[in-house]
Amino acid sequence: MKRYNSNPNKKVNALLVIEDQVSLETASSNRIYHIGRILNKFGIRAIVMPQKRDLPKFLDGSKRIKKYFRRIWLFFRITYIVRKEKIKLILSRGFYMGLEGMLIAKIFGLKSVFDFHGFAWQEEIHKGYKYKQLLTKTLERICIKKSDFVIAQTKSNKNTIKDLNKNVIVLRNGVNLQEFTKSPSPKILHKYSIPTTKPVVGFIGNWENWMNVTDLLKASQYIDNISIVIVGKGKSVSEYKSKYKDVVFTGRICHKDAMGLLMHFDICVAPYSKDEIMIYKSAVKTLEYMAAGKALIISNVIGKEDFLEEGVNCLTYEPGNPKDLAIKVRLFLNNNDLRQKIGESNKTLAKNFAWEITVKKSGLIKILKGDSH
Repeated sequence: MKRYNSNPNKKVNALLVIEDQVSLETASSNRIYHIGRILNKFGIRAIVMPQKRDLPKFLDGSKRIKKYFRRIWLFFRITYIVRKEKIKLILSRGFYMGLEGMLIAKIFGLKSVFDFHGFAWQEEIHKGYKYKQLLTKTLERICIKKSDFVIAQTKSNKNTIKDLNKNVIVLRNGVNLQEFTKSPSPKILHKYSIPTTKPVVGFIGNWENWMNVTDLLKASQYIDNISIVIVGKGKSVSEYKSKYKDVVFTGRICHKDAMGLLMHFDICVAPYSKDEIMIYKSAVKTLEYMAAGKALIISNVIGKEDFLEEGVNCLTYEPGNPKDLAIKVRLFLNNNDLRQKIGESNKTLAKNFAWEITVKKSGLIKILKGDSH
């Protein structure tokens, strides 16, 4: 991971922190990485952490006890960086880092910015943590209220928290257009045993409770002579593998490989559920589908991206109705002109969501430079 604090002649303006090591492998980490990259382009020295040097090896891993100790370790590491580099502002992503960033900012008299991507307590309800969500809800509201500024990913998120903090700006998720300039290599298809002679219909992402991957799996039974590719991890994968033997399940793979496979997709599917939590979501993968110039099928739910227009950027299907999804897939497969037209339209629209544009539009640069209240 490239270091962004390598120029000692630049004034340090901001420290950007997240709980897990900075990389391109998860949506949250990807977001912080690119925000830091763009801030540096605009003349703001941004230190992004934790990077590999910030975390000792004994704290690697996903076990709960390691996560707790990692948070404690990061509290002291952040404190050290703040003092050493004379930080002016802390921008934190994720509930736990939001609390730490806000607290450290209060201790040292700095500005704090919390990157809000939806209430963590709502996600805990979905995961069955009935009692844990009560504490999380209280602490999360404190974090939002006591931060100097809050960044929301969508207008819906902003409306949700504007009564808790009046200083809310919208910084939509963005996309790195440079990732989609190279010609796709067929080697990636061979690597994951995907046929090169059939159209590819794919999904990329983890299977959260609000993502109906089963819509695509069941739709595969109504369509002949295609390859269905599911990239990511989720529950019941062993059961699905035994039931849908013609579907390629890659599991969780590196970002480079995922983008390599995406370039070979003919149709991309975003199978959102009707769950209310979708109102607050902003899928990076949808932007990547668009930047790759792909035809998109998305479930017609209230939380789908507001910039997608039916027949121009996508086709929609009824969520939970795999037969309807299969109809839309066949419509694309039987109409190359429509598929190419929508793909080209998406590639053009994606330019409006380049990270450079989304960061600049948000007003975050003015906040960092002290040009805002």
